[in-house]
Amino acid sequence: MHYDLLLSTALAPPISYFTLLYHHQSGRVGLEAAEHYIKQSYRNRCYILGPNGVQPLSIPVELPQGTKTPITEVRLSTHGQWRSVWHQTLATAYGASPYYEYYIDELEALWSALEDDSLWGLNLRLLQHLCPLLEIDPACLCPTEDFTPLECHEADYRYSLRPKQGALPPA
Repeated sequence: MHYDLLLSTALAPPISYFTLLYHHQSGRVGLEAAEHYIKQSYRNRCYILGPNGVQPLSIPVELPQGTKTPITEVRLSTHGQWRSVWHQTLATAYGASPYYEYYIDELEALWSALEDDSLWGLNLRLLQHLCPLLEIDPACLCPTEDFTPLECHEADYRYSLRPKQGALPPA
């Protein structure tokens, strides 16, 4: 299948991710559903600006098949209190902002009442929720069916989106 853009799944992705989505929303955006989970990526972590600078947030995950676990089979860990950490961190960082009360209930509902416990499901629901808020049509998002090798696509940003590499190249 042809995609105008290929992206990996990401948990509350950085603005550069949404910039790519915005510029390619008139086409088909493939969200890689056939890759293996990659550590140290945006797949289960995000960053927010807090009162003392950039604050990392992550969700602990369980990999049933170790490092070869497909991204759609990665499970959210039931250990730890990540939901309460997220709530407290967001309240501290944005509780006094004008729209906090408007958005917080919707966001908490996304990660509190999960229909399944997969990272893929949470990331997809969060992305589908955030896109309309940023005037991006979520209908352009298409999970891939098969893994597409890197050399097959010029607008392939699946592995360019890494926290330690900084911003994505311009679209």
